[in-house]
Amino acid sequence: MIDAVNNNTRPLIDGKEGKKGMSIILAAYKSRLTGMPVKFPFKDFSTMDMKGIAKIND
Repeated sequence: MIDAVNNNTRPLIDGKEGKKGMSIILAAYKSRLTGMPVKFPFKDFSTMDMKGIAKIND
């Protein structure tokens, strides 16, 4: 993205495609959190819902 801005060119991945990728990642987090499969189109999940998913044991 930085190269696209600096060089006044299009980014390799536009916002629409980036949103698809983020949707897949968030769906994986939601599935991990709930223990259930997630159907697409995916919605109703926030990054705030991920709080506490990746706890590190001492």
